[in-house]
Amino acid sequence: MVSASHLLLRGSLWNFRRRVMGTLSTVIQIPLGTTDESEAKRLAMRLSDEMDDIFERLLRSDKELPADVVAAYFDFCLRKLTQDLTKRRRIMRM
Repeated sequence: MVSASHLLLRGSLWNFRRRVMGTLSTVIQIPLGTTDESEAKRLAMRLSDEMDDIFERLLRSDKELPADVVAAYFDFCLRKLTQDLTKRRRIMRM
């Protein structure tokens, strides 16, 4: 279950906000594009699971990457997932 601290309400839109594991100062914040809290919780759960999977793959890698590279990778992957989920949601509404 996603911690409530991973959700942030900015204005009327929900955002996913989470620290990159292994760093103290790197935070990823992604707008979820919804005003519905239950939809935001579902999206945040998917993003959190994806972030955990990505981090696990990075841990298994032999290469050590700088925190800013890891953060940029997380940001790219999670934004892409958010876009894909938004497209699916719009198609389902048609």
